[in-house]
Amino acid sequence: MWNIDLTNLLTATITNVNRANVIKFNNSWVHAGTNNNVHDFVMVYRAMVYHPFANPAPVLPGQAGTPWAAGWRGATGNATVEATVPNVRTNRYFDGVGVAHIQIDTTQNVPQNAIAVVNDTILEDTDGFEDPRIFSAYGQYYLHSHRYQPDPTRAAPAPADPVYDDQGNVVQAVAGNTLCVKVNELTIDLVNHQHALGPGRFYGLNVSTQMEKNYGFFEKNNYLCAVYGLTQRGNPLTVFQTQQNGNSGNALFATAVNGDLRCNSTQPNSGGMVLDVENYINDMHPGAMPLVMFSSSGPLIPNPANNNTRIGVGHVKILHPILYKYASFLADLILHIASPGQANIPNPPANRSAAITAYRNNNGFADSVDQYFAAHLGCGDNLFAQSYNNPATQADRTAVLNALQRRLLRSSLADVVLTAWNDANGIVMPWGNNRFAWATGILANPAGNALILHPMAFYFSFFYELDMNNDSLVRLSNAWLVHDQANPAYLQFAENVAPLGGDLIMGFGENDNRVKFWRLSGNEYNQKMIHVPQNFNRADFQFLRQGIQQTVL
Repeated sequence: MWNIDLTNLLTATITNVNRANVIKFNNSWVHAGTNNNVHDFVMVYRAMVYHPFANPAPVLPGQAGTPWAAGWRGATGNATVEATVPNVRTNRYFDGVGVAHIQIDTTQNVPQNAIAVVNDTILEDTDGFEDPRIFSAYGQYYLHSHRYQPDPTRAAPAPADPVYDDQGNVVQAVAGNTLCVKVNELTIDLVNHQHALGPGRFYGLNVSTQMEKNYGFFEKNNYLCAVYGLTQRGNPLTVFQTQQNGNSGNALFATAVNGDLRCNSTQPNSGGMVLDVENYINDMHPGAMPLVMFSSSGPLIPNPANNNTRIGVGHVKILHPILYKYASFLADLILHIASPGQANIPNPPANRSAAITAYRNNNGFADSVDQYFAAHLGCGDNLFAQSYNNPATQADRTAVLNALQRRLLRSSLADVVLTAWNDANGIVMPWGNNRFAWATGILANPAGNALILHPMAFYFSFFYELDMNNDSLVRLSNAWLVHDQANPAYLQFAENVAPLGGDLIMGFGENDNRVKFWRLSGNEYNQKMIHVPQNFNRADFQFLRQGIQQTVL
């Protein structure tokens, strides 16, 4: 396996901006050809520039000029030509698409000898094309991105078709309120490297939930299809398909109505393994806030080793501050139950850490705690009110009982969160006074050896496979992090996989400031695809750290 950091090899910048002030992350790959064991790939990535420029240029998340510090601030200064940068622009100065031509020689086992970045280019007319993905359909390349429209800062108009919310009401076309997924033709020239963005069309149901944007595109029977979501709003796997087919890219775009590729929606599974896992975990937490959220990530590809399936990558957000707070509450509850006057468990633990250790390692102790709470559901009401500033409801008590009986504190999910939060070098960036306050330079200069954690979520990845004919979910991996113990990072956004001979590579962004990929063999991939519908047990789903030392090129 390889865990490769390509960032330093990507030398492209935009006009009048030093390369060191361009933050590059979140990458998607497509296989473009092979010549004598040398494989050509086209990789697209997100390129972001924040202005005023940081000096010195940012290196770590949280430093001035990175997305976590200030880069998410809305752009100022309206463009006159769509997706181009006006001279008066500040804040999110540019947020667009980079395109790299990469070669990998499969006869070379050492990454430094095997990998070459042949060319790197940033398309300067793509400002506002967020989180690009590349895929191939109808014999040509397409770029998938999402945009908030209308957006006067990018001169992006509102969609011509009306956009509706889930209740059927027209969404008013005010700046930034409509989340649109757009598909553009992308001309790739691997000889002269004169790449160009072509015509684009909106894709979907013309319903804007402002929730899901990570579509998994694939071509099927001349229709352009996409995995819309795996658990979106409590629904199982949902697949979109254009209402009309196209025998080529131009024919596909000719079917657009008012610039929209209108779709139908289906749910191939009556249930779904991913939704089952999400519900199983979130039913252990009181209140409306989830502990985890699963999503698709990007384009699917035909399985190189199985003509009957397609391979997709998904991601799961672990809302680690919520889970850590809940673990602290459960530890206090265990202390309370084990104390004299309650369950009177011999040798009760003395503090939270000891309570969690005892519960995780001593079956008899854990059984005694669970049984006592099941018989005295109100025994933790005072603790709950102190922790959550609300009285406990019966639904809250049921959730706590689920957490105990399902042994949440013993789970791999809890282990991931507790391990990261207890890291001696760990820093969890604070929220501040509003949702985006953490993105205003709160942590201006973190230490170089710090484990810097996003204030909202860890991002883990997983593989899934769909049946080639009916799109049903047929295989699923556990969730994992590509983990270098010496350089840990808990935010990795994988977008898709691409074939490399008998191997697979998965592009992913790390900490919103690095471009990386993971190479694994076909056998290593198959060993991960352990969950199938016929004997699936949602309690067996794991959150794992895949230990692979990184190589920085």
